[in-house]
Amino acid sequence: MKKDIIIVGCCRERSTRCPDKMLRKLDDNTCLFDLYMKRLTELDEITSYKTIIALNKKDIRLMDIAKNYNIEIVERNDKSIGDYPTLGETHHYMENFNNEYMMWINASFPFLNPTTLIDIIGYFNSHIGYGLHCIKKMDNWFWKDGIYKPINVNNIKNVRSQDVENIYMSVQCCHILNRKFILENNIMWDYTENNPMLYKVEDSIEFLDIDTETDFLICKSVYNYLYG
Repeated sequence: MKKDIIIVGCCRERSTRCPDKMLRKLDDNTCLFDLYMKRLTELDEITSYKTIIALNKKDIRLMDIAKNYNIEIVERNDKSIGDYPTLGETHHYMENFNNEYMMWINASFPFLNPTTLIDIIGYFNSHIGYGLHCIKKMDNWFWKDGIYKPINVNNIKNVRSQDVENIYMSVQCCHILNRKFILENNIMWDYTENNPMLYKVEDSIEFLDIDTETDFLICKSVYNYLYG
């Protein structure tokens, strides 16, 4: 059953861990925000879902790029791009829409394929669930402060990382959220069964995420290797 979803993009110029990451060039012509707008445009063209990009009018450089694409621009207020807004404050503009669900797409994934996002929507539509979050399996040892044994190793004589107890890491490429719920409760999901559903992805360059300067340099190198 097709669920009532709106595809949502939003970002800001100010980034603390990797300054100006949206607009810094990956090559001579392309920045992260260019890739983001192209991804949203492709989703808008090949799906029947409404797609929007939410920006603050003070982010003039992002606005100038976004106006080159045929995606509806909705305005974010100043509080939504400030320090530590709540989830409801971040997505306050969703009060102007009536869709049951929103699929928020992270702008920091330069290699994320629109077909992957379409597959995720298809999975959400074909299963009983009230939200969705992506995860990937991590074959490694994991530790907690004050505990002197890996928390996911049952047999300390077996040092093979691929034999550890399954641990999954969040992949923040996108979330499917109940629009009304996040506005009223300031949390993504209620963390009960199927809220969120967990969608397993394979580890690949598609899920490289730019959060830090090191991440940016890695993605820039990969981008130039693939497309330079």
